[in-house]
Amino acid sequence: MTTNFESFFVSIASNLILFYHWLELRESLTKEPSLRVPDPITPDEKLAITLRYLATGESFRSLAFAYRISFNISVLVKETLTILKQYLMPIFLPNPKNMVLKVSQKNS
Repeated sequence: MTTNFESFFVSIASNLILFYHWLELRESLTKEPSLRVPDPITPDEKLAITLRYLATGESFRSLAFAYRISFNISVLVKETLTILKQYLMPIFLPNPKNMVLKVSQKNS
């Protein structure tokens, strides 16, 4: 997927460094692959599908056709968004109590 960088950037609408940073977050909670599925969906494909969904607002059915994945793609996107939320909320939305304490200490 990442061999053709031009189409990769167009389809993902993100830069490569950010993509791999998000992929590290995603891989940290990746479940063990199922033994029943011969070729499971990789974490980078899951992340690419999720980012494309967020960037374009494409329907799940359209994404399923584009990536040749089953129609339960909505489960995959929801799972990936839940994991990203767990990691990104503490970074971008810190605990307000800590912020209030810092501000009050500065003003004292």
